[in-house]
Amino acid sequence: MHISNTDYQRWLADKEKPDTTIGCPTPPLNILAHEAEVSHEPLQLLLNSIPDDDCLQWHVEYVVESCAGENTVPDHKRLGLTHAPGESIESSFNTFLETISGFVLFARSPLVFNGCMVTQIASHMASALAVQLFTVDSDTLEQGCRVRPRFIKPWDPDLLLAHDYIQGAALLDVDLVRQLGGLRPEYGRAAVYDLLLRASTMLCQKQTRHIPVMLFHRLADTPVDHGAENSAVSAFVRKGSENTEVAETSPGYRHIVWLPAEWPRISLIIPTRDQAALLGACLRSLLGRTDYPDFEILLVNNRSVEPATFRLFEMYSRHSNVRIIEHDAPFSFPHINNVAARQASGEILGLINNDVEVMEPGWLKEMAGHALRPEVGAVGAMLLYPDMRIQHAGVVLGMCGTARHADLFEPHDSPGYLGRLRCAQRMSAVTGGCMLTRRELYEKAGGLEEKLPVSYNDIDYCLRLREMGKLVIWTPHARLIHHESVSRGDDGSPEKRAQTMKSIAFFKSRWAKWIESDPEYNPNLALEPPGFRLPDAR
Repeated sequence: MHISNTDYQRWLADKEKPDTTIGCPTPPLNILAHEAEVSHEPLQLLLNSIPDDDCLQWHVEYVVESCAGENTVPDHKRLGLTHAPGESIESSFNTFLETISGFVLFARSPLVFNGCMVTQIASHMASALAVQLFTVDSDTLEQGCRVRPRFIKPWDPDLLLAHDYIQGAALLDVDLVRQLGGLRPEYGRAAVYDLLLRASTMLCQKQTRHIPVMLFHRLADTPVDHGAENSAVSAFVRKGSENTEVAETSPGYRHIVWLPAEWPRISLIIPTRDQAALLGACLRSLLGRTDYPDFEILLVNNRSVEPATFRLFEMYSRHSNVRIIEHDAPFSFPHINNVAARQASGEILGLINNDVEVMEPGWLKEMAGHALRPEVGAVGAMLLYPDMRIQHAGVVLGMCGTARHADLFEPHDSPGYLGRLRCAQRMSAVTGGCMLTRRELYEKAGGLEEKLPVSYNDIDYCLRLREMGKLVIWTPHARLIHHESVSRGDDGSPEKRAQTMKSIAFFKSRWAKWIESDPEYNPNLALEPPGFRLPDAR
């Protein structure tokens, strides 16, 4: 899925305002470029794209393998020329890294800077002294026209493992690069990707910053080597944990499978009121299609009255891993789950709606593998409507003024913007329709917020985990059908509308900072569903 050229040209005209005044000295930026031999025109375009301002300490080091065409190299104060015959690009870059300071941009394919935006980049770099990695947006220049914008998400090591979504659009602190041992020549075209993977183990979130500005235009596609990428990822995850597997799902995309030493018990909590047909389908799929070795189902009966429902309860109560819990109180999703959680025996809790159906056996292992990672607080799944359109692929904060599901109604097999729907990744929140979280964290966080009886309680819980320093992961490798709130009934009564407005006010007051700026979403993209597009013209 790409942003159309028409929409992008409209966005450029509306949003990108030239600013070429640089008021103070900026950290040095070293652009390391490479060619087999001197290519005069791309080099001249690159040099001309850097504003002629002495406050801008930017330098281009041009590494060539052959001396051919050396006499065409322009005499420019920002240019250095290095001959590296018979030496790998990575080794040549490493040699140069020993002599410089500041930041480095590895230009593995020809590019030119977006001169009118350099000021904003320089300002961010000058004001963020603790940052060691900046990521930026970019696009492609074709026949003088800017196309294929890449509005990438902020730094996300989980997404990076699954796919090189950055594709070289990163400015790295030179000291950090040296500390990491520089580029590793054995990974060739994936050497910068390998470097970023290794950097992810040394950087906390405060040491990274995404600058949502188009820094440069690519003049050609960046060369890739998917085999080398896979090798880099396999070596990286093996070093971090022996209990992982890497499976290539399509060229350039990977599924990282997290395998614990043993699978702990999981308690799946299912609140329900009547709707025996939906609940029956849910239970049959959970018990008949799930390959997880140890889970229990806590079926919480919230004032059911239909005989068919009680026949279902009687039938499933005979299962050794199904328990029926009576809850005679007005519907409150948080209260029901909090009560059931206190009776659960599992190390992991699963919040499950009674209108979901399992599609694939491995869904629970996929989610549990993430949930057991110490740094992870909650895990959400890919939920699909019965017609196979997407119902949940993570939550974007600020959408429609509060929060909404991303990529709503997209086809189930859509790759998503920049391939996001193929990859496990970090989100600010996921839905409680199918969410896993460790019981210890649930208790530490105080469970779900009971002041939000119907809506936003799941997002609120995720944000409390985020403020505790835990990650929220969404994975497309656990897919379930979700009929979405069928069993809860109509939200259109005056009482329910009033409750919804009260919940919205509470949610907005508590999470105003997050709603204003979702740290897992590029601010250039739309805050109208389904997201991951440019905003509508105003």
